[in-house]
Order: sequence, then structure tokens, then C-alpha cells
Amino acid sequence: MTNRQVKILQLLMDNSYSGAELAHLLNASRRTIIRDIATIDYWLEKEKIGNIDTSQKYKLQVNNHYQLETFIQELQLKQYRVLYYLLVYPALSNDDIAAKTLLPKKNIDEIIYYLNQKYNYLFMIRKKVGKGVYLSLTTQDRIDLLASLLFSFTRLQKEIPRASYVSKKFRLKNAKLTQLLKRRSTLESQQQLELQLLSWQLCWTHDSIQYSLTEYFEEKNLRIQKAAQLNLVKILVRINQGYRVKIDEHACAQMLIQHLKRTISFPNYFDETVTEPLKALKASYPFSFELAEELAQGLQDYLKILYIDSQYIGLYIVNAQHLASQSVHAVMYEERHSISNINEMLLKEQVKNLILHVVHSVAELNNCVKKYPITLLLVDKMQLVKVADVNTTYIFNGILDHTDLVKIKNIVDTALIRAEIKNVFNEHDFFYLNNDVNFNFTLQNALKILSTQHLITAKQANAILKREAAGNQLIIGHLSVPHIKATIDEPFRLFYFRLDNAIILNKVKVYGILIVLVNSQASEYTQLFAYLYGQLKHAVPEVLATFRNLNRALLMAP
Repeated sequence: MTNRQVKILQLLMDNSYSGAELAHLLNASRRTIIRDIATIDYWLEKEKIGNIDTSQKYKLQVNNHYQLETFIQELQLKQYRVLYYLLVYPALSNDDIAAKTLLPKKNIDEIIYYLNQKYNYLFMIRKKVGKGVYLSLTTQDRIDLLASLLFSFTRLQKEIPRASYVSKKFRLKNAKLTQLLKRRSTLESQQQLELQLLSWQLCWTHDSIQYSLTEYFEEKNLRIQKAAQLNLVKILVRINQGYRVKIDEHACAQMLIQHLKRTISFPNYFDETVTEPLKALKASYPFSFELAEELAQGLQDYLKILYIDSQYIGLYIVNAQHLASQSVHAVMYEERHSISNINEMLLKEQVKNLILHVVHSVAELNNCVKKYPITLLLVDKMQLVKVADVNTTYIFNGILDHTDLVKIKNIVDTALIRAEIKNVFNEHDFFYLNNDVNFNFTLQNALKILSTQHLITAKQANAILKREAAGNQLIIGHLSVPHIKATIDEPFRLFYFRLDNAIILNKVKVYGILIVLVNSQASEYTQLFAYLYGQLKHAVPEVLATFRNLNRALLMAP
């Protein structure tokens, strides 16, 4: 089969497609797809694996799944065997490749074209008269690519003679190499280490590389040290100025440094398992992945790494985004280790969304405050005098009791809500409305404005109207607060409509409408309405008149 036919087969293994859909996906004509389907169907029936139902869309019907999976794997191996030999040898003729892979020359040209198209961000397979077919790569990249290939396609390893493996006796003789290898245990598995040793041996034997194992690992370690010394928080803040993604920069930087170290130590270039799951994430967090692309390119250039997959960087940024919106940094100052250990355990069990830093001295406290965005400072009453210069959030007396834990949980919930209001509520969510005397008509007009601007969906607007009509009306002070649970990315959203004229609703003068959408999955924001009630129950009409005043009232500390 051709590579296109194999791709069609792989697509049909996951879903049914029309001819037009396959033509679009594979950039081919409809007539070509029809011919390919006929070829695939003939082969499936000949091998007694199954057939393709063409009554509606093209649907693959399989009798023997194991045989089909084995066939797909073997086809992939044919392609990657070509790459394997081009990595091991400095250059080969088409005749050499045909002899080693037992493939026709026509198939070899097609495979080279396929590999160049698929992996153009990693390498380019070239042909030159007098030299043959070759890959132009640095020594480090050649060994890394080969090790990664063998890691992803384990059947290739079985085809390599055991004599090619670097002996343990050779390693032990070289004290410097032994020391270098010891440092790598925290970053890669024993199997990955063995594959790098094997890849070096294969390339060295066939004159593809010119330097020793010690030099190879020394160069890796230098890159790892360079990554560890990066001020990644500063870099993240600078690049993020153009994207304004709300992330916990410190947590993100720590995760990314570890990822970079692992990537340098053993890059995984042929892992395609994350591609499909990432499509949905990219649609939900487009700016996070755009930020990741720019960051990955900059890191790639600085660290001189062949390739850093921005998709993985994007995952860490999305993770840090959740940390930023769902966690509060707190410091507990307690000089007695026994007490601090008990309190730390109690807080972790009872208070969610709390990142706790325990410190036992003023020096540790000062360092922690500089390093992390601290929201809460919990101080033991006995040591309060030592931190008199710092704004203390909560004072406790020894081991935390139930009352302490409830109060701290409320402080954390409040901090979370306040931080999220800063994130989701801005001047674009504040509207002035020429209202009708009828509240329902006024609410309909407000919802129409939001849906027209694609700030909410028509379905969400209807759900709000239904809840209000059913009598689920909430009034806080002089505000009407229509609300629903909805499927949204943020924990909640706020939209405010300042009314030109007050409306009497349930015998109360209403000066504004605060529409609230709460994420149906964000259970940690159950205190939102209690918080809004506490902040707005005494708000006077002047406070509700402008964004600045309302925003200050929403965020005002008690």
C-alpha cells in the first residue's frame, strides 16, 4: 500500500468518513480516494481481515483486529527502518537502503518523501551525487534522534545484534563516564540510558560521529545546567505581556525547568499519543498555546536543542493557569517543628486550594515572601512579636482547632473569589441600559446584548429567563442577581447592567442587574453568593453607578 492508503486505513480504524472528507483531510481528489478505497477493500478481503462498507460513509468492518494492528505496525516499521539506517550511517545509496530494508527502490523514495514531510521540523533527508542519501545533523542530535526512535519502536531494538551494546565492563573502566551516568538517574529511566549508549555505539561503529561517550554526556550536562540557571519566571512574565494569560509564574517555571531537563536528557521525538487529546485543549486555551509556541522557540534557540514540543509547554501553562485561578499561597510562621507538622497536616486535609509554605525563622519568611505571591500569613501568637513588620492575616495559638480551620477556609475561599473577580470582571462587562419599567423586558434586553456580543450563548440566556420566571429571583441590596450553572471555562462570570431608572422588584428598588454564570464543575466557588451578599448588601446607588465604584465594592476587604 502507498502511505496515503495506509493513512486512510488508520483514519477508518477510528471513524467513518465520506469520500469528500477523506479527500479534504489527505489533500487528494475524490477520484483518487475512490481508487484507494477499492485497493484497501481488495486487500482486506484477500487477507480475510475485513472489508469497507460503502453504503453510506466509508466504514471499516474488521474481523481480525490483531492481524490489522500487526500489519499497521509492520508498515510503520518499514518507514522507520529507512530512518534508522540513515541515522546509523553517514550516507547510503538507494541500493544500500534497498539491501538493508528489503524494500523496492520506488518505495524507498516514497518513504523518504513521507518522512521529510512529517518530520521537517526535526531533519531533512537529502540526496547528493557522489555522496548518496544522508541526514545532516550534529552528533548530539543524531544520537538523540536514534535513541528516541528505538524507544518509540521497540521492535527495531530486537533487530540489533547484542554485540552492539556498550558493555558494563567498558563503562566501569571509565571513572569520569561512570560519574556522569550516575547524575542521570533522576532524569531518565535505565532503559533510556541504555538506548543512548547503544545509539552512540551504533553511530560510532559506522563513522557517523566523531566524539566519545564522555563528550556526549558532558555536552548534555552543560545544557541541563544552562536550563537550571534560567530565570524562567522573568522570561515568562516578559513574553506573557503580549498574551495576558493568568498563570502562577513560579509554579509554571518550576514545572518547565524540570521538563526542559528531562527533554535535554532524553528527548522523545516520536511520541504522537498526545496529538488528538490536545485539539480540544487548544480550542479552549488558544492564548496559552500561542504563548507556549513563542516560549518554546526562544528556549530552543537559547539551549540549542533540536526541538522543544510547544504542545507539552502548553500543557504546563494550562496547568499553571488552573493553579493561578484555583490556589492561594499561604505562609505559616511557626518556630516549633512539631506544632508546624501537625498544623500542616490539618490544613492540607481540611482546606482545599491552599499552597502552604511552612517557615521556622524570620530569614525563611523573608525569602518566601520574595519568592512567592503570598496572599495569607498565618502566625503563631507566641511568635507574633518577631514578625511585627509584616501584615499578618490570621493569628493562631499552637495547634489549630476546628474554629481556626473554618475561619482559615473562609479566608481562602474569599481570597479565591476576590482573585477570580479581578480575572473575569472588567470594564467590558459593565453596561449602561435604557430600561423598561417591566423587569422581565429589561432582563431580556440585557441578555440579548450579551448573546449578540457572543459573551453568553442563546441557551444560557434562555436558562436565565426560565429560572427568573420560575421565581428563583435573588436580590442583594439594590441589585437583582439572575444566575445559572453553566459549562464555562472560568469558575464564574459576571456581567453588570446599570439601569437608567430604578425598577421596583419584590418591593425593592433595583438600580442594577448583576448576571452571574457559575461553572457547574467548580464546586470550590459555592461561597460566591455569600461573598457577593457580604460585599453588596449595603451598596448605595452611587456605588452601583460606575465600574470603578462597583469594582472597588466587589474587591473591598472587610
